Amino acid sequence: MNVGDDFIHIDVCISRLGNSHQTLRDVRANRDHVLAGPAFQYALVEYCTAFTTSQAADRRRRRLDDTMVPADLQALHNRILETRNQLLAHADMAILDGSISFRHFDGQLMTTTTLNHVDPLAELDNIDEILFLVESVQGNLFARRKARLDEVGLVEPVSSPAEAEPRGGASND
Repeated sequence: MNVGDDFIHIDVCISRLGNSHQTLRDVRANRDHVLAGPAFQYALVEYCTAFTTSQAADRRRRRLDDTMVPADLQALHNRILETRNQLLAHADMAILDGSISFRHFDGQLMTTTTLNHVDPLAELDNIDEILFLVESVQGNLFARRKARLDEVGLVEPVSSPAEAEPRGGASND
């Protein structure tokens, strides 16, 4: 196991959560701006990035698990993940429940497509609760990072992978 990759993953997740949080704060302050909707959608995708699988240099796959989410915010977290997976990052055809019809009109084949309207901004009214969710997950992640530092015997964070050796020499983790 590469200890450096563990810390890199945690730090990337902290950064992505920070991006999400700042964007959500900006959306809350500027809800009437033409870009508030797209920015809100971006912030949700950025939040979810920490909970999707990522492959590190050591080839191990990493993602945050749901234990980082407080129990009372789990339902909101699940809705955000579902919105990301079905609507924002992918076009889930099942949720759109589309149909198409073909007709000849004036000598030409015409098509009509009907889709369910799924509102990607459905959670916008919950922006304060979403901000609290992001803050909670980020706080839990900072605590996990500190615990991991204590576990590997590092007293302070280091700035380069070469310095990321536990006290007492190199490790074969």
